[in-house]
Amino acid sequence: MDQEQDIQLAEDYIKGDLNESEKERFEQRLKEEQELREILEDIKFFQNGISRAFKKDIRESLAAKERMMPVFKAEKKTSTFAVWGYVTAAAVIAAIAVVYALFFTGPQAGELYLAYYESYPNLIEPNVRGETYPENSTGAAMDFYDRSDFEKALNIIGQIPENEKTGFLYLYEGICYLETGKPEKALLSFKDAQQKTSSLNWQVLWYSGLTYLKMDDIPNAQEVFETLSESDNPYQSNANEILNQL
Repeated sequence: MDQEQDIQLAEDYIKGDLNESEKERFEQRLKEEQELREILEDIKFFQNGISRAFKKDIRESLAAKERMMPVFKAEKKTSTFAVWGYVTAAAVIAAIAVVYALFFTGPQAGELYLAYYESYPNLIEPNVRGETYPENSTGAAMDFYDRSDFEKALNIIGQIPENEKTGFLYLYEGICYLETGKPEKALLSFKDAQQKTSSLNWQVLWYSGLTYLKMDDIPNAQEVFETLSESDNPYQSNANEILNQL
């Protein structure tokens, strides 16, 4: 059985979608296969990390814009100024149209990025108060990451040998690049993360989609969010919300 099938089985096991015989076979394999146990733990690990609320809601932003719209009051005109009244009314209608266009067009890609982006929590080296880490180690990099010092975190990650970097570390490297305004490099790191481990597929797609939004690359962003919207995953709902706004 290939790894993709094992990942799907593990996800179904966590969700309780396996029947009794499938569940028994899966649990027997867990006792015998180290790799399957690692896959199950990876999935649980990252599902715990992403079960959090997103920072903002686009609908609140649009509602705020609606409250800012000016109110136009109709004024009575005498028959002497009837023609001028029609002209004024036309001008008011035009003004309303302009204001509507300014305030009610959908949010721009950059606004969507800001509304939905949140850095991924540190799950590989949680910071312990008072703990010190070896220089140029993953722990030292993630310590700076936790303190939002993404430049220093990147500097340390860059000194870790490529053959020692895990898929998880590449994911955090990509987020550091996003935080420091280097979205093109972020995409490369996310690609490396995906190549290192398939357990990060949903996280990589989510942050890649957000990166495309930051770059105002709507076609690629749509493609990524459509992929997320078509499968059962922790980002599916938010991907659908973004697609409805693009």
